[in-house]
Amino acid sequence: MAKKWIPVGPWLAAGVLGVFGGLSAPSQAQLPEDPALWNVVNRSLGQLDASRFPDIAQSRANLDRHVESFERYLDSSPTQGPLWKDFLKWDSLKKELAQETPNPETLNDLEKRFRQNYPGLEYSPFVGVRDALSKYVQEARISRDPNTTLQILKNRLSKISERMQLPDMRRDPKAIHDLAQVVTYMKQANQSPELVSSVLGKYSQPNIRAIVSDDFLRKSFSRPVDQANPVNEVILGTTIIGQSILCGNVSPVLLDNPNQATLRLLMNADFASQNKGYNRGVVLNTSGSADVVACETLTLSDSGLQALGDTYADAQLSTNIQSIEHRMKIVRKIAAKQASKKKPQADAIGEARMENRIRTQFHQQLTEQLSDANRRLREAMESPVISRLGIAKPNRNSWSLSDQLGLQWKVQ
Repeated sequence: MAKKWIPVGPWLAAGVLGVFGGLSAPSQAQLPEDPALWNVVNRSLGQLDASRFPDIAQSRANLDRHVESFERYLDSSPTQGPLWKDFLKWDSLKKELAQETPNPETLNDLEKRFRQNYPGLEYSPFVGVRDALSKYVQEARISRDPNTTLQILKNRLSKISERMQLPDMRRDPKAIHDLAQVVTYMKQANQSPELVSSVLGKYSQPNIRAIVSDDFLRKSFSRPVDQANPVNEVILGTTIIGQSILCGNVSPVLLDNPNQATLRLLMNADFASQNKGYNRGVVLNTSGSADVVACETLTLSDSGLQALGDTYADAQLSTNIQSIEHRMKIVRKIAAKQASKKKPQADAIGEARMENRIRTQFHQQLTEQLSDANRRLREAMESPVISRLGIAKPNRNSWSLSDQLGLQWKVQ
C-alpha cells in the first residue's frame, strides 16, 4: 500500500511557530502546563470532520482553467513560449495532470519550477498557475483519502495532547515542531479554527526581530545643518537685504510607544545674519543672532515612516543696529531714535517670521526625505524576487522606548 502523508506548505510551516532552546526530554506525566490549550486540542480530536475537507474537484477545475489560460499565453509568443515550456517542463506537467490520479510528489516537484528567481516568473500568468497547482497538490493530499487523513490527524493530535501533559513543552524543539505541523495540517484541512488561532496566538513568533539602541540611531541618522539663505523682506516699512546662515545638527530622539515605534527629529541650531535696512534714504547696518530649536514626530507604520505634522519651531532672536548711514547727522539721530523705539516690535515680527519660515522648511525637507525613504522601502518589499519565490508579504510591527527601538517581521 502506498504511503500517504500530508505536506507542510512551502512557507507556512517554516514560519508558523518560533523555535525555543532545547531541553532534555521529560519523563514524568503531570497536569498540563496550559490547561486551556490542552482542552482545545482534546476538543479538536472529537470535532474532526471529513466533510469539511477541501473540495478537490473545485480545486482541480480552478487549476485546469489556469493551465488552459497559461498555455494560450505562452503560445502567443512563438519565440519565448517554447523556451518557457522547456524550462518549466510543461509537457511533463500536462502529462501528469492527464493521469486519472496525478502523483502529488511529481506535481510538487514541477510546481517548484515556477518558484525560482528568474525574471518573468513574477508575472501574473506564471503566479496564477503556480498558486493553483500548489493549492491542488495540497488539497489532493488531504481529500483524496479522507479516512487516512482523519487517522493521521487523530494520531498527531493525540501525541500532542500526551506531550502537553509533560513539563517544559516550550523548551522542547521537537514538540514545538510537531505542534507547528499539526496546526498547518489542521488549517489546510479546514479543521478546528479554534485550535489554529489559539496555537498561533500563543506560540507564533516573528521570523526577524531587531533591537536598535538610541545611541546607534543618533550615530547613524544624525546629520549636520549648514544652510545659507538670502534675506529680503520688509518690516515696519524698512526693506531688509542681507545674508543669513543656520548651522547646527538634526538628531533622532526615541519616544515611549508600545504599539508603534515613535521618534522625534530634533534640530538645535545657531542663526546669524548680516543685513542692511533701507528706509527713505536711511541705511541701517544690522546683525542678528538666534538659538533655534525645531522638531517633528515620526511613527513607523506598516506602510513606512510617517510624519505626524506637529512641526514645532522656536527662535530667540536678538538684533543689533551696528550703524546708521545718512549724509545728514540730524537725520541719523532721528533715525536712531525711531529705530530704538520700534526695535522690540521689529524683533518680534522678525522672530515670528523666522519661526514660521524654519517650521515650513523643516517640514518640507522632512517630507521629501521620508518620501524617498518610503519609496526605497516599497521597492524592497515589492521586489520581484519575493513574488517569484512565492513569499508572502511579511507582517511588520514595531515599538519604542526612550533608549531603544524594536522591529519585528513575521512571514507565515
